[in-house]
Amino acid sequence: MTHKYILVSLVIFLACTFSHGQEEFNVQKLTPSALLPTGKWEIKSFNSNYTQTAYFNENGKRENNGGGLLYFDDGSIRTTANQLRNTFFTSTNQINYGLNSSVNIGLEFWVNSGALSSSEDSRFKAINFKQAAHTRTTLSYIGVKLKFIPIQSISNFSIQSAFLIPVGEDLESHQTTQPFVNWDNYTWMNQFFLDIPLADKWLLFANIDVIWGISRNADLRALRGNRFTIPVKALLNYFATPRLTLLMQTEYNRIWQAFGDEDTREVQGAYYFQLGPSVKYQLVPSKLEGELSYGYFLAGNNGQGAGNSLSLGIRLLL
Repeated sequence: MTHKYILVSLVIFLACTFSHGQEEFNVQKLTPSALLPTGKWEIKSFNSNYTQTAYFNENGKRENNGGGLLYFDDGSIRTTANQLRNTFFTSTNQINYGLNSSVNIGLEFWVNSGALSSSEDSRFKAINFKQAAHTRTTLSYIGVKLKFIPIQSISNFSIQSAFLIPVGEDLESHQTTQPFVNWDNYTWMNQFFLDIPLADKWLLFANIDVIWGISRNADLRALRGNRFTIPVKALLNYFATPRLTLLMQTEYNRIWQAFGDEDTREVQGAYYFQLGPSVKYQLVPSKLEGELSYGYFLAGNNGQGAGNSLSLGIRLLL
């Protein structure tokens, strides 16, 4: 965890360094649909810890995870658990730049961890960032993105397109007993953002994504296949103070996934729905913002997880 403390310390140092002599602007106005002002930099890190001890079956009913063997780091059997816990950590990191008033450009990289443990274990104990029989951490994706305003007269509507390249080996864990960490796909994400002002301190944010995942796995018999997903999100924002924002967020995601080899290939559909609160606070006015959110998965089917997520985000503006 040492590198985490170093990163946080660096962010705070940069925030203090640039807190004087810079043009001030309201961080709250930089909603997901807004673009960075010309010449401004944004550094973002969003870190999510998702865990589940149950899943939704093909009929949409919640079922507990089954049992199985757990191992020590040396690969020897630790115990047999009656119910397993799956835990995943996703760190999405971005560097964005305001090229002009209509176009932003950026880079991003993802770090993923996966862990398998007993249902009695803590969600945080499961993620220890070690390479072992039951845990795994890897740099999964790197990518580039472009964000722009397509219609100049509608400044609260923007489009973002990103292309992510898988760089970690065997992300889906076909060749290892270590946990799954992410989909082994070249991923093209197109996101459509819209802000809808409701009142003086209220704003509704809507987001529709169209995401194609093209598998890089040449072994068709090990291929989980290409993916196509359409997440739809809505966030109700309340600007409680000039530095504090309260949110309630929902997400419905429709998923199509190819399975099987060339002769038995079929496409399976699935969905999930999650709901949860979030809070954003400006730690350093106009420069540094923190975010804390919780998501609970209320419904789903065909193996989608029936768990919950805890997320911590940080955004630095320069």
